[in-house]
Amino acid sequence: MEHVFSKEQTCESLTLKILGSGCCVPSLSRSSPANLIKFNGKTYLLDIGPGTLKQLNKAKEDYKKIDAIILSHRHPDHSADLIPLIQAFCYNPEFKREKDLLIIGAKLTQEFIESLLELYGFNVKEFKIIFKEPDEMLVIDSRTVFKFIKGSHSSSSIITKMEFACKNGIKKSIVYTGDTGYDEEISEFAEDCDLLITECSFPFKQKGHLSPEEAAELAQKAKARKLLLTHFYPQCDNYELQLKDRVKEYYFNKILFAQDFMEVII
Repeated sequence: MEHVFSKEQTCESLTLKILGSGCCVPSLSRSSPANLIKFNGKTYLLDIGPGTLKQLNKAKEDYKKIDAIILSHRHPDHSADLIPLIQAFCYNPEFKREKDLLIIGAKLTQEFIESLLELYGFNVKEFKIIFKEPDEMLVIDSRTVFKFIKGSHSSSSIITKMEFACKNGIKKSIVYTGDTGYDEEISEFAEDCDLLITECSFPFKQKGHLSPEEAAELAQKAKARKLLLTHFYPQCDNYELQLKDRVKEYYFNKILFAQDFMEVII
């Protein structure tokens, strides 16, 4: 597992683990999108694409401890393991989940998930699923706040900013675009963030996605301290050095290329 440590002062325990750095195209080296964030005793998932449960096991992370899931949008490569996760919560004879599960997604996400549960015949009784639509600000607890803007990739797309207050007084923020086209509003939203996670699906321009240059421009305009590129299609394989050179022409801070099981300590 690769660890990326910051030379700057860190938040006491704010970590990001990439569970899936790929896309909808099957790959032996990249699982579909999923990102695990741990802070202040809570565990969050940014997307939960197919294969996420297996990736959690391989990463030695406990699926039972997940507190909240944020869906960047409802396309299956970003959401397909959500129902299997709920099934695992309900039907593991050695585990009884009692704490609520928070699911954050765009309008109609609740209807979407509840319809799937009904079709599968799952009746969640042991715990509550709390659905929240992304508002301007969602207070998770006294040290964690989520903020959102609408994304352009699909009707259900949201872009998420997670703000964390550390015990030592330091504040950290992570912005996750999910799939997106170029939009300067993203730079405004992500201004001065510690980590900007953007998709970089192809080594060329594709409608509804970011090219390497566009991702770099957004990060530079945002003055992001680090840029993490992810959501790679197979066309990006074997082009990392070339992509990095292209990104470096527009963005001048730390550049990271996501790999499954990469861990970033913020």
